[in-house]
Amino acid sequence: MSSFKDGTWEERVEVLGDVGEKAFREYAARRQLGAVKFGLDRPPVDLGRISTFVRYTPDFLTDEGLVEVQGCGRDQTFKFKHEKLMALRQWHRHQHVNIWLWNQPLDDWRQLPLPRLEAMCREPSYTGRHAVYRTDGVFDGTKPYTSVVWIDLI
Repeated sequence: MSSFKDGTWEERVEVLGDVGEKAFREYAARRQLGAVKFGLDRPPVDLGRISTFVRYTPDFLTDEGLVEVQGCGRDQTFKFKHEKLMALRQWHRHQHVNIWLWNQPLDDWRQLPLPRLEAMCREPSYTGRHAVYRTDGVFDGTKPYTSVVWIDLI
């Protein structure tokens, strides 16, 4: 596979998330932050039959709460599925959730609390209690997502 985005789903799923999670482990070790793996890593079950709350279990349990890791590629754009954001909001009701964003091409990271990320993903006219996320695209023709570009995180 020459480039991650050019690979087949079967090739991509074998490494999906590994690079960002490895970078987070190194970050946690440097900060002496207690961190243990918490979320699912390509389990041998049909996740389409599992609730979104369980499917989107945050990646790590740390001394500071839960952490969801997400990376971006050369386009420097993070794409957040609406269903993932809604599931993470449910987790946040039980335990603080941080989003740790890994920019592999720049070898750099940003961490932000879930509510801040959600604010970046909402429709500009949002004023209600229930999130209305901006739709910047659709994965697989069925899963809307919101994009956040790296430069907006700086």
